[in-house]
Amino acid sequence: MSKRIRKFGSLSAFLLALAVVFVPVPAVAQGGSRLAVTAPAGWSPHPSNASMMMKGTGTYTLKPENMPSEANTPDSFTAFAQKNFAKSFSNCKFSTVTSLKVSGNEARCFEFTGEVSGMKMTYLVLYVFQGGRAHSLVCGSLADGFAALKPDYEKVIASARME
Repeated sequence: MSKRIRKFGSLSAFLLALAVVFVPVPAVAQGGSRLAVTAPAGWSPHPSNASMMMKGTGTYTLKPENMPSEANTPDSFTAFAQKNFAKSFSNCKFSTVTSLKVSGNEARCFEFTGEVSGMKMTYLVLYVFQGGRAHSLVCGSLADGFAALKPDYEKVIASARME
């Protein structure tokens, strides 16, 4: 097995674990409200996680999160999430957080870089806040491949909507 395939396998496992356990309490969307996006050409579902899409070493994942009582506003939740990312990644650096609206709901977006298991990673994160939940869209890849995927990630974020 080539080094690239082994690296991709461990990367996929890491990204899947990150998507599943990163923010502490998963939630089921209430009232039929969920974050939805349109996949750009070339993206396909992860074989074991239907909420994760893949292209090369890049992924993006959609997931609703309960907002803990100590982080129950868009800004406090974003700071809470960044603090958790910084605990899991070394050399973690965050961009400025951008405020926007998605389907009339408050949203926050930021980019960050960090290292985990000797791999340099870059992520673009969107949180859409509705009904006490933060609906997350986490886009990421190996740092050296992120620039090539960023236009797709930006299309995914631009297509974000609550359904």
